[in-house]
Amino acid sequence: MEWYNNRPHSSLPLRGNGEHYTPAQFRRYKLEKEATEIEWLSDLELREMFMPQIERTVNRCEVRLFNNIYYSTDLEYEHGNKVLVNYDIHDATKVIIRRMDGSYICEAVWDGNKQQAFPVTAEYHQRQQRIKGMRQRGEEKIRLAEAENTRTLPAPVTGNGLFNNVYRPVEKVVLVLADEPDDEYESDRDEYLNHSLDILEQNRRKKAI
Repeated sequence: MEWYNNRPHSSLPLRGNGEHYTPAQFRRYKLEKEATEIEWLSDLELREMFMPQIERTVNRCEVRLFNNIYYSTDLEYEHGNKVLVNYDIHDATKVIIRRMDGSYICEAVWDGNKQQAFPVTAEYHQRQQRIKGMRQRGEEKIRLAEAENTRTLPAPVTGNGLFNNVYRPVEKVVLVLADEPDDEYESDRDEYLNHSLDILEQNRRKKAI
């Protein structure tokens, strides 16, 4: 940086000796010629230079940012107005509030989060959002993999009638069990058949004589 500011630049005007001004020489020349008074930035302004800024609406002395609630009594007369909120991505304990024209209002402090036990920094909020997105994408991949692994079976045939040559009644069916065979009945039937055969055989022999 020192080498750059003390090296002649062709984009700067020529001096009396024919050489171009260096950035440091030209700065001193302009300050002396124009009698410019330097206005140094305050510590607060210097800090705000590196703070992101976002627009929010004041609601009863509160502004909400990343699920955090910041409060200040100086916001009493700003209810319903839009304001600019400067925040530190590493420090969520307080924010700087300005009007839309840039004028300073106050420094609001974290007054209690309704969802978390500690104030959530922008860095933490973004990390949680990334984790949430990764989880959702992972669950979607699992769901697609399970869908591909599941084979679809044909829908069953509904209605009355024959299906594969088997009658499938819709209504409830009462099963009727066949009676078990009676041994005594079987024995009487066999005896009757044998007697009938003997009579037939005797009649055949008589006709033959």
